[in-house]
Amino acid sequence: MTLLDIRSLSVTASTQGATLPIIQDVSLSIARGEAVGLVGESGSGKSMTARSIMRLHGRNVTADGTIEFEGRDVLSMGVRELRSYRRSDVSMIFQDPRAAINPVRTIGAFLTEGLRGSFGLSKQEATRRAIAAMAAVGITRAEERMAQYPHEFSGGMLQRVMICSSLLANSRLLLADEPTTALDVTTQAEVVGLLDDLRRERGLGLLFITHDLDLAAGLCDRVFVMYAGRIVEARAAKNFESAAQHPYSRALFEARPSVDFRAARLPAIPGVPLSASESADACAFAPRCPYATDECRTSLPPLEEADAGDVRCIRVHEIPRAHLRGTAS
Repeated sequence: MTLLDIRSLSVTASTQGATLPIIQDVSLSIARGEAVGLVGESGSGKSMTARSIMRLHGRNVTADGTIEFEGRDVLSMGVRELRSYRRSDVSMIFQDPRAAINPVRTIGAFLTEGLRGSFGLSKQEATRRAIAAMAAVGITRAEERMAQYPHEFSGGMLQRVMICSSLLANSRLLLADEPTTALDVTTQAEVVGLLDDLRRERGLGLLFITHDLDLAAGLCDRVFVMYAGRIVEARAAKNFESAAQHPYSRALFEARPSVDFRAARLPAIPGVPLSASESADACAFAPRCPYATDECRTSLPPLEEADAGDVRCIRVHEIPRAHLRGTAS
């Protein structure tokens, strides 16, 4: 069953008398219990997509298109319905959990406040539920740690607290905006494993935002690659590396370090990424693409089906498959 359905979402910002596109024509869906990865470099529009799902826009930002959660139109929700939607339907985990938790209040106060205010629970019952949820996400000595402050927790533990908060709200959709970026490899694996376990056990829908294709392919059922505000490739995560066809997706795989293929210098994508406003009428990747033609630089490619996926490239059927390291050509 479809939990979230986004169709033709475009977001623009008005500044100094000009209207600038941020994301354009984005469509994706998430089913119950499904993990969807949204991958791209900084500034590609990943976080704005997540904020649009939560409807966390500034006054100068306008969203067009459709965002439906369980059939309800998020963009047309009134104040009361929107508050309920954010409180109990959808939760968001940010890259820096310290920015989302009041540093002068205890973790216990952070976790129980919503339970008491939203569900009318007594302090005792809210505390009991919070302690149980903390234990469920792997926080030891939960009762003792309820009295501690955010600065007494590591980054990984604070991410667990944020996940715990989502569970207490009974959220059915979890938006994880680069939750592992500031964590060491071991802690990163623990957080990713926790997210995977919870979505399988509880049927949560998960939108996992990251710049790491390998991480997304390992955790998610489907992966969407975003560049300059648009989806440029979407396909099943299984064998994504060998199946990827957009030149940008393939370049991301090529730029990874590998223990099997030693090189004095890793391949890099030349040039700098364009913003969505700079690439409105042409392929945004064309200035950096070794396969670009004049047509690529003057026309906007549609997102079309290609080998069990969707690819935004007019030359996708002409370009020979790259010999990605460790994959078949």
